[in-house]
Amino acid sequence: MKIRFVLTTLVAVVLGVLLSLKASQVTPERYRISFFLGLATLAISLLSPGDQMSIRIGRNGWKRIALMPVIYVVAASPFIVLTEAGFAGYRGFAASMRYVSLTVGIIGLLGLVSSFVIPCLVRRHARKAN
Repeated sequence: MKIRFVLTTLVAVVLGVLLSLKASQVTPERYRISFFLGLATLAISLLSPGDQMSIRIGRNGWKRIALMPVIYVVAASPFIVLTEAGFAGYRGFAASMRYVSLTVGIIGLLGLVSSFVIPCLVRRHARKAN
């Protein structure tokens, strides 16, 4: 796998763990740092040169069923990082910056939803065309 996929997946896991902790265990400063860490990771992911990732599954049905969620999480990790960074910023900031981070989280959620819906619509349209 390429380094940017590993980086975004790792940051998504770290932000997920941070957000799952109780608010009393995490200071607002850590939430703010995680917000900027998420945005920096997203910038690195988007600005790094484009590449392709291929995973050979084969014809084994059980392998396909087991690897599909993993493949989806790796492919959707930039949206997951964006969503988690937005929610971490919402917890860490006050006043107007809170709305900015909430907007970032909503954009990430829209990206996640569209990554589910658009492939389904494309497949449905392709079936109707045939």
